[in-house]
Amino acid sequence: MKEILRRLIVLFQSMLLLVVHSTIYSLIWASFFNDVVGYPFWDRGYLTLLGLYIFLLYVLIRLFGGNRLGFNRISDVVYTNTLSLIFANIFIYTQMTLLRELCYRYGLWLK
Repeated sequence: MKEILRRLIVLFQSMLLLVVHSTIYSLIWASFFNDVVGYPFWDRGYLTLLGLYIFLLYVLIRLFGGNRLGFNRISDVVYTNTLSLIFANIFIYTQMTLLRELCYRYGLWLK
């Protein structure tokens, strides 16, 4: 019973950390990128990018072992989460840049 409770607490902490990272990304997108982009990906695209960011961040955190909060040292967890955030942000930034270039090139961008 104690092990099950411990695993539930670790799961809750991992999901809370993912929600906090995603909320920060969403707030930065809403406050900064919406003004820069112009017409923000027809509203559904914003949710698609947010979903992709959450999925990518979850996969990278799982891959690097950043969700093992009760098992690894704190410095290892911070390092792997930071590394996951950096890679996820680089991927999403590259994707947004390519999407913006394609939309401008083919006239799909509305202002």
